[in-house]
Amino acid sequence: IPIFTAMFVGTLTKSVNTFNDLGSYNEQLAELNQGCFWSSVMMSTMVYYVAYRSDPTMLVNNRAPLEQIYRNLDNFNHLNQKLIQTFLSSKDREIDPFLVDILKTNVCRYLDESSKAKCEGLSGNQNMGLLSLNTDYYTTLVNGAATLTSNMTLVEAIQAFWGLLEKLTDTMHVMEEIYLIMMGHVLENFESTVESSRSNEVIFIVVIFVAVIGYTVFLYLKPLKDFQRVDIGRRKILKIIPVGILQENKALKFYLMQDFKNEIDDIKNS
Repeated sequence: IPIFTAMFVGTLTKSVNTFNDLGSYNEQLAELNQGCFWSSVMMSTMVYYVAYRSDPTMLVNNRAPLEQIYRNLDNFNHLNQKLIQTFLSSKDREIDPFLVDILKTNVCRYLDESSKAKCEGLSGNQNMGLLSLNTDYYTTLVNGAATLTSNMTLVEAIQAFWGLLEKLTDTMHVMEEIYLIMMGHVLENFESTVESSRSNEVIFIVVIFVAVIGYTVFLYLKPLKDFQRVDIGRRKILKIIPVGILQENKALKFYLMQDFKNEIDDIKNS
């Protein structure tokens, strides 16, 4: 019983840890997906605003384009805090050095040559993590939104927007690629955890099966054999007790009738 209890507790603990790890990876993927979404939706909303600023009936997500721009900016402004909480401040899991390096140190070196050149141009050939890139992108968007929403004509707004477009496009391209790299890395960890868990479960099942078979064989070879010898010895002892003692001793008679009830029923039925 202690052995089986220990195996059950070990299996349960491992399964709970695996579920926690998979839940953690799912949370990371959700945050990265949100980051990729908010970084790409910003510019499209601004384009929509510039294109339809003269038509107040046009909406974005059932809101006025200008309202949606500031709503997107607010969501994007909280992105870095969520990334820090998810990837850099976790107490329940080991912090991944690969993701830490991308977030804090140098995001450009993980990109392909084309994207790397754009990234280095954005950072001025200085080391820049994704958190810094997000902050720089947010600042550019805020300044751009302030410019576009000032009192200017449609032509002036379009000209101002084209001035921001090249930098915003390069930043969007770099951020989209790096978010996909991070999501791919997290997915690899997810799949590795699943495979490891599957292998461990197979091992646990084999160990438990072998333990059950071994314990069954042990019960047959040792305790059951001992019980059988004890029972045979007890029967031999009872055979030498005189019939008179059995008839006069009611307690012994009651014991024998209860203990050998099946044998008595078989004799009556034969």
